[in-house]
Amino acid sequence: MSQSIEFPPVRNGLDYLESAIKHLRGHPSARDLKYAVLHLQAAVEVLLKVRLIREHWALVFRYPDKASRGAFSSGGQAQAVEACASTSSVNSSEGFFQL
Repeated sequence: MSQSIEFPPVRNGLDYLESAIKHLRGHPSARDLKYAVLHLQAAVEVLLKVRLIREHWALVFRYPDKASRGAFSSGGQAQAVEACASTSSVNSSEGFFQL
């Protein structure tokens, strides 16, 4: 007997958001804060990708003009992370995070 597990993107993003809020309730520990930030980041990423896909599926690619339906269907949208991260933003955060 196999169990089907499905997490539609909007439900998944809202679940991450709910988890982030739960980790901030009361007097959050350092671990709670860590997971609140991680889950908030995941929620924003998932929900932003959903919005971009609703506008046009190719917008989640680093180079939308080179996007293909085949790459989209097989998970090529992971390139969106690369599009959101730039060397300058990583360098500017080094001091903030004491890296």
